Amino acid sequence: MFVRASPVIAHLARIGPRISFKTHLAVSAAMSTFTLPDWQPSCEVKLITDLNKDQLLSFKPFRDWTSTLKNSLAQQHTKSHPFHEAPYKLRSIEIQSVDFFGDGSRIGFIKLTTEVTNDNGEKLPGSILLRGGSVAMLVCNLPRPFSAAY
Repeated sequence: MFVRASPVIAHLARIGPRISFKTHLAVSAAMSTFTLPDWQPSCEVKLITDLNKDQLLSFKPFRDWTSTLKNSLAQQHTKSHPFHEAPYKLRSIEIQSVDFFGDGSRIGFIKLTTEVTNDNGEKLPGSILLRGGSVAMLVCNLPRPFSAAY
């Protein structure tokens, strides 16, 4: 049985035409690559067709994420750190998709995956969604009596 949309979904449906975005998904044959600047060991970044190096490097959430990750990985060099004996390193980044907002020039979201491993071959999961200056939205399943009233 289907229940009518909640007020949040109804509101989004009303304002939807005012929201403009386009999504670009990665096509492996069309990817370009570059080496992430100032990163040790070197880290290869695979881009999708519609995103270039300058756009990625100027996207503040990406800069913030790489800076935070670099600081976190650097802490492994202290002897008391649990990963000191086999520190993890960022090996590669693959951009999987990008959403542009407005006229198509402002990045809204970037989805990427990473390869973070140590010299023992152990791997950390790395699937990241970066977002720009946008409003976060929480979608929830309302209890039946509440949602049935709408």
